[in-house]
Amino acid sequence: MIGPSRFAMWMRRATSSSRVLAIALFIVIAIDPWAVLDAGFWLSFTAVGAIFYATSGRLRWRTARGALARMRRALHDALRVQWAVTLRARPLTMLLFQQVSLVSPLANAIAIPVVSFVVTAARARRCAGARGSSARGCCGSRTPRGGTRRLARVAR
Repeated sequence: MIGPSRFAMWMRRATSSSRVLAIALFIVIAIDPWAVLDAGFWLSFTAVGAIFYATSGRLRWRTARGALARMRRALHDALRVQWAVTLRARPLTMLLFQQVSLVSPLANAIAIPVVSFVVTAARARRCAGARGSSARGCCGSRTPRGGTRRLARVAR
């Protein structure tokens, strides 16, 4: 989902979050048509849609005075996004797994920023520096010799 938004930025085009989500959906289905049968597909698109909904048109450009006020605002925004993801994913989780974990909001509060900022940035940095056969293994390989092993090494 980062790819379509980065491509739009590179082309200097403003695009809506729903269009980015639709393009990402098209790309995923074009690459793997059977992905729609996977629970992770539905949960990830639901979570990203909830994040887009929670953050769309709600950015406050007022500058907070002081470090404490900025931290309070950032915490409030993070909690609002977490609450939106939790509320949107609960019914789908019940439908797919017939149970809901009580600690899933806490796990998502930790996992979403880590995956968003640390793992994705490490993977992009690794793929940007890869060349030749290393680039093929890094960017899109699911084999143990390829990108998955490299991602685990970079994340450590």
